[in-house]
Amino acid sequence: DACMHARLSRFRPQCAPVEEYAAAAADMVRRYGAASVFLASDNPEAADQMRAMLGVPVMTLGLDRSRLFGADWFLEFRTQAGLADAQEVTEAALTDLLLLAEADMLVGSFASHMTRLAYELMAGQRGFHPPYISIDYPWCFHFMEKGWVPGFGMVNC
Repeated sequence: DACMHARLSRFRPQCAPVEEYAAAAADMVRRYGAASVFLASDNPEAADQMRAMLGVPVMTLGLDRSRLFGADWFLEFRTQAGLADAQEVTEAALTDLLLLAEADMLVGSFASHMTRLAYELMAGQRGFHPPYISIDYPWCFHFMEKGWVPGFGMVNC
């Protein structure tokens, strides 16, 4: 439901189309010779679109996330109402996070806490900053603060 948060925010960037992520991933494939891509997305069509655009294998968890993320209510409310299973949501998120952290490079949105955390785990495990492309704005260290980022304006991390 991150896209719903973005629609309601004056500071968060709107969710980018799959084509924008695919262009960044294609750049990583070209620059670093990535042989495959792991995709963590709530969009059920994203994997097929990425496969068509990249020409390398695109792997996903293969979960049916429609029960978890396909609604107009925030996930917290759906969990409280019994419409989403908190354990299933948590396990899916942690699995995505840990698999993203194992990647050699990362393409994502640093407006997302998940992407920033995956990148921080990547860097911490390796001891250096692995290649990344953020499709919106740079990594930031603060949590839930609005701050001015040169070249990007007001950013809600």
